[in-house]
Amino acid sequence: MNNPQADTVPTLREKIALYAANGLGKRVRDARKRNNLSQSQLARKVGVSVTTIQNYESNKYPKGEHAVSLSLALGCSLDWLLTGVDTSTQPEPPPHNGCVPVLGLAKCGLQGWAQSMPLGINASRPGDFSEPDAFCVLAVGSSMVPAGILPGQVCYCNPHDDFGTGDAVYVERKDGTATIKLFIASDNTQLTLQGWLEPDENGLQTSYTDTLRIDQVRCIATVIYIKRKL
Repeated sequence: MNNPQADTVPTLREKIALYAANGLGKRVRDARKRNNLSQSQLARKVGVSVTTIQNYESNKYPKGEHAVSLSLALGCSLDWLLTGVDTSTQPEPPPHNGCVPVLGLAKCGLQGWAQSMPLGINASRPGDFSEPDAFCVLAVGSSMVPAGILPGQVCYCNPHDDFGTGDAVYVERKDGTATIKLFIASDNTQLTLQGWLEPDENGLQTSYTDTLRIDQVRCIATVIYIKRKL
């Protein structure tokens, strides 16, 4: 006997497609059309190739300096471009510690790192999340989908929380780039982290490990909460 509820459970591919349909690519494409720009015209304004613009419209996040140029070329705020939140219409955050700052992007991809760019927006603080130094980052890429972190989701991080093998962690390097991976192990010289490759033709993702020298690390924070959106 068929279970009618089973037919309604989305697959990982369908979940990713849902986020992609309302993600960065749609905002870039809509803003470009609103400004009556072709992809080649926008590429010239930003100083990148047409292929790069096509990548942005396919939800590939821009590097830090290109993100700023892209927002200027499209006449939109950097916050809206990267998150979909228009800070000009948002109320001022409450004076008490009821919000968590959104630090920027964290790449979830094969040996991928995204430039950390502080954004002028905040995420609401969960009721039992009292850490004053907590921050949020936006997950980019599909490397952490098997661990339950989808592209575009908001990850709440605690830089003072203990973490162990198998915990999701935000790692920021001294060059300002950041990633989210699973912590596997560490010694006096390096960290071992785990992620997953892009899905194959059958939708399966193979795990891989990456190593990072500890002297390259500025910050490690445990991912405590994950939310679908701000």
